[in-house]
Amino acid sequence: MPKSRPPYPAAYREQILELARAGQTPEELAEAFGPTAQTIRNWLVQSRRDAGERSDGLTSVEPWRDQESRQAECGPASRSSHPLQDVVGRPPFLHVRGGV
Repeated sequence: MPKSRPPYPAAYREQILELARAGQTPEELAEAFGPTAQTIRNWLVQSRRDAGERSDGLTSVEPWRDQESRQAECGPASRSSHPLQDVVGRPPFLHVRGGV
């Protein structure tokens, strides 16, 4: 299972991105500041999407817009993620046979 950690602060990310745009490689920045080189590459790609320089994925605000538009079309989300859970009280795969 991959390790996870809290997100880096936005100001910290921006400082690293400025240095990357100024010509330092993600590997150099990773060694100096801690995030992996791949993380820094991911930040660069996402910042280019947000700036309109790339169109191969969602911008940082689009997932929220998508969620809001779905809620407007369908109404509030149901309280469960499985359609039978509302009927029987728990998903069918959790029912145990044999009276346990």
